[in-house]
Amino acid sequence: MNVKQCIDELKSKNYSYLPGSIIVSFDEKFPEKEIRDVMSEYDLNVKKYWDLCNCVHVEVPEGLEFEWICKLKQDERIKHAEPNLESKAYANGEKTNENCIIKIPKTIKLVALTAFSSSEIDSDHIGIHIPKNLCVPSYSPEADGYYIVQFKGSVYDKDKNDIISLGGTMHGYIPEHAFIVKMSETAKNNVQNLDSVKWVGIYQPAYKMQPDLIDSLDRTGNILLTVLVFSGEDKTDIADKINALGGTTTTTANIRTLIDASKIPEIANIIGVHFIEEYKMPTIDLA
Repeated sequence: MNVKQCIDELKSKNYSYLPGSIIVSFDEKFPEKEIRDVMSEYDLNVKKYWDLCNCVHVEVPEGLEFEWICKLKQDERIKHAEPNLESKAYANGEKTNENCIIKIPKTIKLVALTAFSSSEIDSDHIGIHIPKNLCVPSYSPEADGYYIVQFKGSVYDKDKNDIISLGGTMHGYIPEHAFIVKMSETAKNNVQNLDSVKWVGIYQPAYKMQPDLIDSLDRTGNILLTVLVFSGEDKTDIADKINALGGTTTTTANIRTLIDASKIPEIANIIGVHFIEEYKMPTIDLA
């Protein structure tokens, strides 16, 4: 595809994007310094680098975003270039222009992903654009965290036992061929080297919510939430952390809390939280 065809194709897609900036991604073998050097060759300013996708936010003249994207796509060193898409999610009442871009396989099916803009990184991966307050670049080395582990195919008991033997704790299944696993940084590094494992990534705070809850993060006032906690976690401890954010909680099988809606991202960032949904009073059908 030549540059003109590339520009015409981009214009036909009616992207909603941030003017004056684009996202450029590179193969994982490229170190950050070399990426910046490549951009310098084009006299382009790198505003931000994300190691999660090995990509950069680059400033370009407003109105020439598509021209620069298509020009850079001709460079064999560059894996992909795209508009800087605006996220559909909101945080604390303001639209976020500085997002994390999380690299994730296209075959991972998470309900929350429908609430965010995404862009293609390569034939196997997309970049999910999520607000900074809903993403975790990495866990602290001394802390266990929750990761998505995707296998190369059908998952057998041996595959699960391999992860358990390395210190992981298996939790829920995610289509396709993936599980949420709690493990340390050391265990994560060993798990991703298993022959049966295709990909490992953090179970992000952004993944812990229903799409309609994500789309309404700009709302104000109190909201009644149900907070699901991973098995093995201390629900009382997590409830105390939610109370410290100003919530009023009750704890049974799950945690129910009345809290200011602006605190939802902070609840999602609590490591032991599995999922958050707005509590709806049950209705009785008298028909």
